[in-house]
Amino acid sequence: MDLIPTDEILDKLAQVIGVVSFQLGLELGLPITSIDIIQYNNGRDLVAQCKDILFQWREEQRVRPTIRVLVQALVNVDRGAKCLEEIIKTVGVKKYSLQEEVEEEKEGKIKTLLKNLNPFQKKK
Repeated sequence: MDLIPTDEILDKLAQVIGVVSFQLGLELGLPITSIDIIQYNNGRDLVAQCKDILFQWREEQRVRPTIRVLVQALVNVDRGAKCLEEIIKTVGVKKYSLQEEVEEEKEGKIKTLLKNLNPFQKKK
């Protein structure tokens, strides 16, 4: 959960956020002026708006841009963690670094991450 989301995760997530991109940007701590500029630059293209918001959030790093922070923001805008959970199941967990992305090969880490993504899931 303390991993920084990769480009691939953010690209796929941007496709499912939809009309709550402005609220998501606020939840992630972006200034309103930055979100307004992103919306202006991308017109009616919601996917491009979401993508720019997610990438700007990861780059600004006011708060460490982790999957945990992203999950909480998604829950706060009523998107829940399910969409991110599905993306991670498809893409897998990768370790993000500024110079490269390295595939995490540990299956147990993926299962733990997926379990932690849904805070409302019943504990077994």
